[in-house]
Amino acid sequence: MGFFSRIKTLIEVKNAKPQEASQSLETYLIKLMDYFTEVKKEALRMTALENQAKQSVQENLQATQQYQNLAQKALQAGNEGDAKAFIGKKQMLESEQANLMNAYTAARENASKMRQLHDELVDKIEDLKARYRWMHSTTTLAETQERMNQFSGSSAENIRMQEDLAQMEAKAIRMLDEANAMAELNRSHADSLHQLASKYDVPSSSIEDELQKMKQDFH
Repeated sequence: MGFFSRIKTLIEVKNAKPQEASQSLETYLIKLMDYFTEVKKEALRMTALENQAKQSVQENLQATQQYQNLAQKALQAGNEGDAKAFIGKKQMLESEQANLMNAYTAARENASKMRQLHDELVDKIEDLKARYRWMHSTTTLAETQERMNQFSGSSAENIRMQEDLAQMEAKAIRMLDEANAMAELNRSHADSLHQLASKYDVPSSSIEDELQKMKQDFH
């Protein structure tokens, strides 16, 4: 399975956790960026070789034309020996031209392929970065929702605890009110008995005194 096929399979797995997919995609991106760096360097090197090969072809063509001109001038001047020497040099350059053209054609094709690979990687990287940003945001959202669920569960538990405390507090208040009412009732009953008893709480000595006084009045 190819590099991008593995990534596609990873992304399309429905039961994959967003965090796991995000981390795996991040790992692929790091490896891909390293590979892209090497491709970029190679593309630059291939382009430089292409330019050098092209320059060699152009220089060969210019030199061939130069010796062609020199041979013509030598012949016009009646110097056939010089003309033959210039023609010999021109023919040597022309034989080299085929090799230079082959080298230039190969360099141009290699450079073109590397530039094409470079551009494809740029597009792939941008696409993967967009997917990673989406996965990362999805992961963050999922983690945030999970934390919110935890806090919501804690809040519900706190509410239940508060309700239980409120019920216990209400029960304690009722018990206190009942105890206070019972104490008040006991105090009222004791006061009533005390008032009733006070009606008959007359010292016996005062009765005797009153009786003796009445006796004295009869005499």
